[in-house]
Amino acid sequence: DWTYLLADLMTGAVTAQIVMTGVRISQRLNTAGTMNGTWAVPQNFNGDPYTLTTPARTMGVALRDGRPMWAGPLWTRRPDGDKQTVELGFSDPWSLLDSRFVLPPFTPDGTTSQVSALTTAFAQVEQNDIARQLVAQAQAHMGGDYGIVVDGTVSGILRDRSYAGH
Repeated sequence: DWTYLLADLMTGAVTAQIVMTGVRISQRLNTAGTMNGTWAVPQNFNGDPYTLTTPARTMGVALRDGRPMWAGPLWTRRPDGDKQTVELGFSDPWSLLDSRFVLPPFTPDGTTSQVSALTTAFAQVEQNDIARQLVAQAQAHMGGDYGIVVDGTVSGILRDRSYAGH
């Protein structure tokens, strides 16, 4: 028995339990898997389907017999007003950083022509620190703070890395 929940991506607070049909869940190695399905919005639904399905702010959770089997952020929604349905497309949490460029946050006085000149560079930095700093940098951009918390493990491997703005 499958149950589908919508929740706030930042807090995890459940905002609705919905019935989805045509659900397809994929899991992939080393990349984001997906969950897609169609929500038939009931006539007597007590809520705002548009607000409940805000991409990048909503999370979908699939429960099987009450146990979580899959969860991830909502990225796409396609409402069909005639059918009173919404096609929903979710991806694994890995996808939260997929659309982020490795760029320092922009300054108010900067121009878009300066983007290609921006660089993020590391010289002889512990590789796990590089990963932590890249996650922190991605979350420093406007609208990019998803509350991702990283651990403090150390690998003992130093690396040189440079990421150009272009």
